[in-house]
Amino acid sequence: MTLHDIKLTDFTNLTEGQKKMILRWRNDGNIRKWMYGSDIISLNEHLNFINHLKRNKDNKYFLVSKNLEDIGVVYFTNIQKDVAYFGLYANPESKIPGIGRILESVSIDYAFNILNVDR
Repeated sequence: MTLHDIKLTDFTNLTEGQKKMILRWRNDGNIRKWMYGSDIISLNEHLNFINHLKRNKDNKYFLVSKNLEDIGVVYFTNIQKDVAYFGLYANPESKIPGIGRILESVSIDYAFNILNVDR
């Protein structure tokens, strides 16, 4: 999915390099401390999680790119007819100002215009 200069790549369509990059981000101490599970994730666990997403339609995870730069991840969990939960984290190496606001805007747009949830 592409919105203006923003591209969303479903985790199930990532390259091997992108999968490893996201794992590196997720295991970064500044991101990991805010996640539900703060343990370091192994490559095998990460790949199994992505494979599970292929069968699980209640959760969607996306790599977000802006102007060809990978800037973060947005995800939606417990997707139901009218509600979904969302989360996000930024590329810890990115220097784009307002990156959190960009990811939040992408999440809101996707939730209301693609998933068509009410809240």
